[in-house]
Amino acid sequence: MVLSRVRTFSIRSKLNDIVDFVLNLVWYNKTRFKLFLLALIVYSVSIAHYYAPDESSYWLLTVSITDYHSLYIDQAMITYTPWKLDSKMGVGYYDGHYYSTLPPGLSFIAIPFFLIGKGMWNVLIFFGISMSYITITYIPMAMLSSISAAFTITLFHKLLNELEFSDNSALLTSITLAFGTISWVYAKTFYAQSLSMLLNFFGLYLVILATKYEKTNRFFLAGIVIGIATTVRVSNIFLVIPVLIYLALKSQRINAFIFFIFGTLPAVFLLLLYNYICFDNPFITGYYYDLIYDYTSISSTFSTNPLFGIYGLLFSPGRGLFVYSPVLVLSIPGFYYFLKSDKEEAILFIASFLVILSFYSTYTWWHGGLSFGPRFLTDILPSFVLPLGKTLEKFSSNKYFWILFYLLLGFSIFTQTIGALTSPLADIQEYALPRKIDELTRNGPDILIYNLIKN
Repeated sequence: MVLSRVRTFSIRSKLNDIVDFVLNLVWYNKTRFKLFLLALIVYSVSIAHYYAPDESSYWLLTVSITDYHSLYIDQAMITYTPWKLDSKMGVGYYDGHYYSTLPPGLSFIAIPFFLIGKGMWNVLIFFGISMSYITITYIPMAMLSSISAAFTITLFHKLLNELEFSDNSALLTSITLAFGTISWVYAKTFYAQSLSMLLNFFGLYLVILATKYEKTNRFFLAGIVIGIATTVRVSNIFLVIPVLIYLALKSQRINAFIFFIFGTLPAVFLLLLYNYICFDNPFITGYYYDLIYDYTSISSTFSTNPLFGIYGLLFSPGRGLFVYSPVLVLSIPGFYYFLKSDKEEAILFIASFLVILSFYSTYTWWHGGLSFGPRFLTDILPSFVLPLGKTLEKFSSNKYFWILFYLLLGFSIFTQTIGALTSPLADIQEYALPRKIDELTRNGPDILIYNLIKN
């Protein structure tokens, strides 16, 4: 009897701990609540109808699961023709069926949002209003990205408070992430970037808090989140490496390692099961059967000189992170000050950014195809933005620094506004520069740097 009461009390206390933890993420802080609403409103009103190849591929899998109860997208392709579907971009073919080449996580998580759109479509039809099924269902699905990005901003601000950043620094750094980086551009689309960014940052956030407050069960929750992130973007599995390094530096007990690793397993198992059901091999993804690009070998998929790839993702006119968000140059000295104040956390974020940067620097499509900015870095963007807060604190009394900061932030926000008001499928130069200058700006320096590296 006593043992039963103890177990009941233990379960109840754990449930109360989880409820308190969830409630305190956002809603008990007015600043974070306002940040969430501001970001959500701005992101939501930016939503427009594009249907990039990735969006079409994700949408086709979602509608196939819900309307046709199938993992292959043949029937959906016959019934609907999203933009660029005829070219089969984002589509793979295996054993007589068409499949989405992309990881399935986003398509499954988007099902409730798709059903909301479907309900809206049915209501409109009931009242005799004819609207495109694709368009009506797309809007709430794109809202998933807006909600994910807005929630990332609030988590980001909360972590800055947990790490004892000043209120002014935490607020300005959060605003920079929200509107001065490409997180805004992809928060208005049905791409995987915003959801991936949320899951990645949430996983790292949970690891830090579990360590700080010695909550071993939250290591398991962190593992679950990183595991789900892997089903959205397979490359997110590499975040396990910096997390394990962080736990080792923090001298955590072996339980923390075990709980975290076991937490990742359920979602990873489901991803492998999906691959096995679709392609008869758990370790083969839809990319292997892509109808446009060759992903059949390591050499064909990762063929870029890594130095050129790093240059491209960070500095090139067409894709450079510092070109699209020059304010992030101020994050570089921030890493030094971050290392001095919070060494292990700084290493966690540096390593997280570097593993994703290294992966995509060798990727054949490191530039992200026809897209606005270095979209692949969106997955781990908060890790690079966070040290900016340390720079703001260090130079808080220098008026010339603030002039520089606001100039760079203003230009960064202007750049993202261009992306938000136009299609995310094209580079900024196509809107801001004449065509001839665009070609020279985008290709000239890149070719020069490539030849220097090669030689």
